[in-house]
Amino acid sequence: MAGDFNADRGDPTLRRIRGRDDIWEDLIETGQYSFFDPTQQVTRWTYEFRGVRQQLDHILISQSVKDASKKVSPRVLDQTNPRVSDHRPFVLTLDLR
Repeated sequence: MAGDFNADRGDPTLRRIRGRDDIWEDLIETGQYSFFDPTQQVTRWTYEFRGVRQQLDHILISQSVKDASKKVSPRVLDQTNPRVSDHRPFVLTLDLR
């Protein structure tokens, strides 16, 4: 699942989608620091409004997809045309075994 959830990390809506309000975690949030290249950690925000940067867009993958991947690499790209969207595009690369 990917898109603009209009929810910060840890938001109740994302917790519900991920299965975190139950005893099992079904989906993994790739926006966690552990998945990012250390040089990109300060650029993880996907939306800026009045100078406040937030990570509102998310990519959620299943545990089985994570387990089948040697590497999970999310990137947030620069938005070069704010008339197209007020969100920055993001990409997830999976290095499958």
